[in-house]
Amino acid sequence: DYATDILWVFDKTKSIVMETNSTMKDKHSILRSDWITIKFDQDFKRVVESSAQKNSYLYIEDPEKGQIREVKAGHIGSIYDENGKMTRLAILRQAEILMKDKENHILIASEMVDLFFEPETGQATEMDIPMYGRVENTGKTKFEVAAEKINAKFDKNGEIKYCEGTGKASYVVEDYKGTTDKIMYSIKKDTIVLKGPDSTLETKHNTFRSDSFKVQVTDKILSSQSKEGAKTVIHLEKKSVLFSAAAVFINAKKFVIYEKENRLDYENDVTLNQGETVLRCTRL
Repeated sequence: DYATDILWVFDKTKSIVMETNSTMKDKHSILRSDWITIKFDQDFKRVVESSAQKNSYLYIEDPEKGQIREVKAGHIGSIYDENGKMTRLAILRQAEILMKDKENHILIASEMVDLFFEPETGQATEMDIPMYGRVENTGKTKFEVAAEKINAKFDKNGEIKYCEGTGKASYVVEDYKGTTDKIMYSIKKDTIVLKGPDSTLETKHNTFRSDSFKVQVTDKILSSQSKEGAKTVIHLEKKSVLFSAAAVFINAKKFVIYEKENRLDYENDVTLNQGETVLRCTRL
């Protein structure tokens, strides 16, 4: 179904242009914009691509799967395969995207977003954000990644199974947060990998700085191995014979933190400082 104030049909290019108060809809989707261009195949039977420019809005729902996709942007471009199934959405200028189902709620924001789909199922398979953007997921998994470049991959149910942020990245994953040059978060493997000089990680009021981290999220095991060494600030839960309740500063080239067991293992050039207390050893 189409509705518009002004309609142009170009037989040579097999295109329709709709201007002002334009709407394109079917049973489970609606596209609104100030300017919509639709390109058809030779027989005007199948849509090849569509383009919406200025104040564009796209809504798609799948009632059987309980899925909703909502897009607001300056430009929304849609690409279709030979069977008329959508394979890609190119979203430009102040893009805001909502993807939600019964278990997850995904928010995406950037000036440019590419979404790719499996034609037969309509499920998202991959997302590329080539400039600064943000991805926030709440529900079964909880995380937020903002970076200069972001790539995400989806599982067969349309849920994000992997998210990678590169360049001036900040992140929040469950109880962990910080900054890094590169974050690789695998929801499927339940692991976070951070890479880059001065990567930081905070958890339970403790702070860690290194050029390499790995976190096993559910098991709450944090590790780092760095030639340059890792710097940590640990806040003890209670004082002991050797240490007060003040912050403890520990530097080492390798460490493993077992949060559930409240156990810390440090190796290689270990230095510990707390006030006037200084300890140097090969393993702590």
